[in-house]
Amino acid sequence: MAIPSTMAMDSLFETYIPGFSIASKIFASVFHIDLSNYVQYLIGTAAIFVAAKYVIEAAGSIIWYYLASTVDVDMEDEAYSYIVYWLSQQHFSNNTANFTVTSRADLDRSQSYNSDSEKDDDDDAYDSDIGSDEDFDTYWKRTNRGGKTKRLNYAPSQGNHYFRYAGRFIKLERTKQRSNSWAALDHVAISCLGRDTAFLKGLLDDAQQAFLERDGDRTIIYRAARGSEGQDVIWSRCMARHPRPMSTVMLDKNQKENFLNDLKEYLHPFSKRWYSNRGIPYRRGYLFSGPPGCGKTSLCFAAAGELGLKIYIVDLNSRNLTEEGLASLFSSLPTRCMVLLEDIDTAGLITNKRAAEINDNNAPASVAISPESLVKGGKSRKSSSKEQPRPGVSLSGLLNTIDGIASSEGRILIMTTNHMEHLDPALLRPGRVDMTVHFEYAATNTIQDLYRAIYTKVDGDIKYSTSKHLQNGSTKPSTQVQTKFITQPNNFSPEEIDSFAQDFASRIPAGKYTPAEIQGYLLRHKHSPRRAVDGVEEWMNNFNHESSRRDVTGRINSTIRKSSEEKEEEVDDDDDNDDDDNEDEDDDDYSGSDEH
Repeated sequence: MAIPSTMAMDSLFETYIPGFSIASKIFASVFHIDLSNYVQYLIGTAAIFVAAKYVIEAAGSIIWYYLASTVDVDMEDEAYSYIVYWLSQQHFSNNTANFTVTSRADLDRSQSYNSDSEKDDDDDAYDSDIGSDEDFDTYWKRTNRGGKTKRLNYAPSQGNHYFRYAGRFIKLERTKQRSNSWAALDHVAISCLGRDTAFLKGLLDDAQQAFLERDGDRTIIYRAARGSEGQDVIWSRCMARHPRPMSTVMLDKNQKENFLNDLKEYLHPFSKRWYSNRGIPYRRGYLFSGPPGCGKTSLCFAAAGELGLKIYIVDLNSRNLTEEGLASLFSSLPTRCMVLLEDIDTAGLITNKRAAEINDNNAPASVAISPESLVKGGKSRKSSSKEQPRPGVSLSGLLNTIDGIASSEGRILIMTTNHMEHLDPALLRPGRVDMTVHFEYAATNTIQDLYRAIYTKVDGDIKYSTSKHLQNGSTKPSTQVQTKFITQPNNFSPEEIDSFAQDFASRIPAGKYTPAEIQGYLLRHKHSPRRAVDGVEEWMNNFNHESSRRDVTGRINSTIRKSSEEKEEEVDDDDDNDDDDNEDEDDDDYSGSDEH
């Protein structure tokens, strides 16, 4: 009866422990051991281990909950970028068995610790790694700058991680927390033994300092973007750029000095108290007015770099932006920063008058209209009844945000426009626009300064190729024999460059071309100062011919578009008249029935 009993036990064990019968046969034939006699001990040992695991986890949870201090950081907060970047720089991040990796194809908020500045660092490394006896084709293949490879960044993955920092035992917990919408937000919790939170606060300071040191003297730029919730609009860091010297902005020297001095006066530590004591809101607004390509945005960027300020850009034409979102953005601004509203004259704002008219017709009030809502006395085009309404920002909403009773203080507002005469006077009154900087087409002295800025030798210049193929404007590696990478090819003295600049400026009529247009031409001859002077007349002839052709094409397209719009309006008017006639007939029928 022993054999049937053993077989029955083996079948029972095989049911609950798959593979037991095979293991039992192997042990019986090799070691002459009957595993069925030891199963109860194995099960007991496993039960002890499982129970011990739960006891240890429960005890650990109690210890970390009652005897440790913890800091929680959500992904929506900027401190998340500090923490995750700091973690990616720690030694344990490269040694942990569970980690995440990203090549950062774009700047996602959850990966903002990687990147914009690291990308710049990579470029600098490439530039300084050019061999003295190396042609362009060899250099291009070696550095692989075509984008085939990207830097890999590592960070601890979801779950619990333990490491030591500054002599303390640290627990890191990364989890995904569900929000009100479908999105799951990353959450980081850092704990250390001890109820004193001073150590964790010091760790956060170290993380923030490491993040700021990564940026160095770069100018950080933020844009308004849809939040992870899919509803709120938040500030999202988009890039970090090397600062631009004020000397490279082609603007009248007195205007630049007045603007910069006004900024410094506003940012002076005594100014805030001075404003407060006199009951004046501590805000400053500037308007940059002038044709496109004259340096309006460049001046804003250069001033931010000069003063070490962050730039926050708002696109008033964004379909995601509402008045509540705009007010929320301004309320979350830091104390010292620049807010940039570009091309304010083209912003499609909603006028309250138009919204009221739409409401009277039982239509949604948030209907986007043409940019002429900012134009004095401008007429807005009739919207089609089939046009889908969208949320938007009204002119009064914008004014209340930048100058209302609840508007933020301490920020610097800069608005740019190509047509100052089109702006509503309410937007230009003092308190909203405190200083206007006018940009003009390039004058003679501006052209000279621009030429000197391009061709004057600078200590930071890198080595580059003098290949004829590259000088002709191609950006692709050539198959022709190229010269080696050498230093600055022109050996002209500063006096000669100054003479060339005067000759160059004398050949270009003042007040006809923008600095951007002239700079674009000079960049085509950045290695040949003399050639730039000799070829400027030919460039002007070609440029004028191309501009005339574009103007003719633009007028034709404008005429066609206007004609098409007029036809659509006529059709809409005919439809409205037909509807009115039908209503009149219905009224007559109704009146006739009353008479009967």
